[in-house]
Amino acid sequence: MHCSLETACGSFVDVVVSETRPADVFVSNSLDGPWEQLGTIKAEGLHPSSSTGTDPQR
Repeated sequence: MHCSLETACGSFVDVVVSETRPADVFVSNSLDGPWEQLGTIKAEGLHPSSSTGTDPQR
């Protein structure tokens, strides 16, 4: 799954999310690209059955 957003300065951010790997963040000056990878988002310690990202056992 991915989501593209336009920033206030007119560039675009695309976040690619997967349940099996960390999310990747890309930036571009156009929706048509070229896209440059800005970085990776990795979340640790989340309860696997939680849809909110919080551990219900805490």
